Amino acid sequence: MDKWWENLVETTKQETDKAEYFKPQPGDNRVRVVAPPFAGYLDWDYTDPSKPKGKPVRTVLSKGKPVPLNKDKDKQPKVFWAIAVYNYATESIAVWEVTQVSILDTLMGYLQDSDFGPLTEYDIKINKTGSNLETKYKVTPGPVKPFDEKITEAISGVSITLEALLENGDPIVQIAKPNF
Repeated sequence: MDKWWENLVETTKQETDKAEYFKPQPGDNRVRVVAPPFAGYLDWDYTDPSKPKGKPVRTVLSKGKPVPLNKDKDKQPKVFWAIAVYNYATESIAVWEVTQVSILDTLMGYLQDSDFGPLTEYDIKINKTGSNLETKYKVTPGPVKPFDEKITEAISGVSITLEALLENGDPIVQIAKPNF
């Protein structure tokens, strides 16, 4: 293999990592949705002893509620949205997997409000307070504005396929930029 191809392979190996996930931290968090969300049901499979915290099992929302994998009423399938976001704190594209009903309801309200519309049109601020069962989220939209240059650059460096979550694959893959 010649040097150019070797360099391409090496650069790809260096640049290809597992997708980053966004999880709101205590206090203010700011993100920008960069692609339409993917909706589904999230359940957990606890039958694999090598995965004591369970393995996520996701199904498409449009296929209807799946048969629960667990008898425990506290561990029933939940509706989720997988959202590709630009995380201002890390200056990178990440997956925000939202299962909190309060956040989903707020986001749906903004989608239906003619002053805001599609989530890709404005920044979203998430204020997280409390912890465990006392956690509260306040979700606030920013003004409608186009993507800034940093967001456009971050988007150009990744391939986004949120449906890959159905197979527990990587929904955001870095696109290798070969060194010429």
